[in-house]
Amino acid sequence: MSADTLNLDPAAAEEKVTGRTKAILPVDYSGHAADLDALMDLPSGMGLIVIEDASHALGGEYRGRRVGKRGAPDDF
Repeated sequence: MSADTLNLDPAAAEEKVTGRTKAILPVDYSGHAADLDALMDLPSGMGLIVIEDASHALGGEYRGRRVGKRGAPDDF
């Protein structure tokens, strides 16, 4: 967990991945987006998917884009 935002720390998440891990589910907590770029890099070669839970960060943005829109069509 990141001490300043209470979001999932990508390094800590990577340490927890095992052969049984199927997905990473970061929560955009208290209006702060998780470090999605770093978390999206984790699945490379691991066969994992990332499912962003943005329900706790309504109105928040990550790199100029509303949270929860990653993977959604631009006109969504």
